[in-house]
Amino acid sequence: MKHANNSRDDLYTMLHYVQQIDPDKVGFVYISLGSKLNRDEMYVEGKCVKSNAYYQMVPEYCRSSYKEKLNIIFIIDTFKGTELNQHRSAMREFTTGINKIFLINFKIEDDTIIHLQTFIKMLADIFVYMNDDQFMFCNYIKFSNSPNTMEINTLELIKQKLIPVLDDTKFKNSYYEWFGYHSGLYDFIYNKNNFSHMLNHSSNVNKLMTALNNNAILTNETIELSKSVYGIKYFDNGYSPAIPSVFDNLIL
Repeated sequence: MKHANNSRDDLYTMLHYVQQIDPDKVGFVYISLGSKLNRDEMYVEGKCVKSNAYYQMVPEYCRSSYKEKLNIIFIIDTFKGTELNQHRSAMREFTTGINKIFLINFKIEDDTIIHLQTFIKMLADIFVYMNDDQFMFCNYIKFSNSPNTMEINTLELIKQKLIPVLDDTKFKNSYYEWFGYHSGLYDFIYNKNNFSHMLNHSSNVNKLMTALNNNAILTNETIELSKSVYGIKYFDNGYSPAIPSVFDNLIL
C-alpha cells in the first residue's frame, strides 16, 4: 500500500508508480472521494447503523479472492492527526494480491485543487485502455447535518472544478455519487449522468425505492433506473465488469 500527502510531488510520484503497472493485469479502477471512517456508527433518518465507510473505500466487489486481474483503488480524503496511520492499518486487510490500494491525504482548497484536477485527469489518461464501466470515480462527500461555510466552499470547488475534469476524457460517464444518509439507499451509489437530473432526482429516488421493494412490479422505467445504481455491499457476481448494479442483483 502506498500513500501521498497534500503535495504535487507526492501525487506525481504516485502517478509514476501507477504507470508501471502492466495494463494487461488491470481489471477495475476505483477512486473514492471523502470515504474515510469518521465514526463507527451513524444515525440515518433517526436509526443507528454501522458505518459503511470501509465499503465506500473498498466495495465488496473488490474483496473477491478468485479474480485474475487487479483492482486499482485510490482513497482520497483529508486525514488528520493519527487518522492516516489508522486507515493504513485498516486497509492492510484488503491489500491482497488483487488489490493495489493508494491512500491520498488531500485537503481541497482554492490553491490546491489544481493538483487534484491534474491527478484525476492523468489517471484518466493512464487508464484510457479501460472500458468506461471499469473506471469509477465516486464522490461520498455528504453531510448528515447542515454544512458550514468551509464545507459549502469545498462542495462548490468539487462541483465547479473537479467533477468537470472527466468531461473531456473517455470517462465522461464514469462519475458517481453516494445517496448519502437515506435509510433505504445508504449502501448505494448512482451514476450521476444516467440517474440524476436537476428536475427529477427526487422522483427517481422514489421510483428506485419501489424497484427495491421485493413485492413491486418492475416497470421499464424502474428497470432502466436500476441499471444506473450500484450496491457497494453487493458481491462480485462473476458477470459485471465492475460493482454490480441493482439491475444485475435483481435478475440473478
